[in-house]
Amino acid sequence: MTEPHFSQTSQSRRTLPAVLHYLVTLVFAVWLGGFTFYALVVVPTGHQVLKSKMRQGFITQQVTNQLNVLGVAALSLLLWQMLAVRQRAGSRGGSRTAWLSWTVLALTLAALFWIHPRLDTMLDPVSRSVADDDRFYEWHRWYLVVATMQWMAAVVHLATLIGKQGESPPTAVRSP
Repeated sequence: MTEPHFSQTSQSRRTLPAVLHYLVTLVFAVWLGGFTFYALVVVPTGHQVLKSKMRQGFITQQVTNQLNVLGVAALSLLLWQMLAVRQRAGSRGGSRTAWLSWTVLALTLAALFWIHPRLDTMLDPVSRSVADDDRFYEWHRWYLVVATMQWMAAVVHLATLIGKQGESPPTAVRSP
């Protein structure tokens, strides 16, 4: 009995979407996991080891810039995947929860990109000090509120991805 023969094009049509689905999930997991680990472990440990919330804050300033850029990559890939699902399934493709959570993720990420430079202008990296404590902490409070909303939306979006675990990844879009 001979093995079934699949053309390289046929295999590529099945393999590429699976690889891209894996990449989307991986980038999203790194972003959400990185944010969660940083907030729950690194920040409190940094406060304890450095004996200074101010020193830890200057580290956090740099890390959050990187997390926000990673968020752009994750949201771009998630959007690509959701559009592929919609195109495959027609206009009703994708869950409303997935689209809503993605929209909240995008809006909160945009807000964080908007708030971050305002916080940066109140930090003096040479003296490692805050120029205007009251104003800084007011903006910082908003940053934390928006970041928390983003984290909650990410958990909801993760639930939509896990809920589809038994489904196959998006297939390649075939042109007519």
